Amino acid sequence: MDAHERLEQLLDEEALKKIIEETDAEMKHKHAVLSEKAAGMDNVETYRKLLDYCFDKCAAYLDDPANMKAVLLEPRHLQQAYDTLVGADEFKTIGGEEYKGFPRVIAMTILAGSEVSAADCALHVLGKKDKDAAGALEALGNIYREYVREAIAYGNGERKKVGLTGKVD
Repeated sequence: MDAHERLEQLLDEEALKKIIEETDAEMKHKHAVLSEKAAGMDNVETYRKLLDYCFDKCAAYLDDPANMKAVLLEPRHLQQAYDTLVGADEFKTIGGEEYKGFPRVIAMTILAGSEVSAADCALHVLGKKDKDAAGALEALGNIYREYVREAIAYGNGERKKVGLTGKVD
């Protein structure tokens, strides 16, 4: 049995419930920290609405055990989750054209960061049970961290697009 198969086996209902609980707690903390940092920004209310929307939607997405399992087994679903997040009318209302790509950068960063949290929490919950599964979760977390770096590089103007490759050019 390879590490991926072992990890899939370890992600039973009880483990997923614990991972979801830990991920929710970590995301709530990150949301509070970013909301507090937003206090000094221009357009603080818009930024906070955007944070609230993105964190709420990412939490709802990851609270579904099937979605959480998919996040922990396969990093290639991120584009679809991102498209759903930014394609919603609510997102378009908050992140109007006057802000250009900024709302999309925030959405991508929060989504990828949420998935980093999920991988890290899964490692915390499952890491001691199986060395190979722990290695797979560490690798997955690193891929999601690269997605965050990619989104930030785009936001800083260092990239012309976000490709969700897990590599910063």
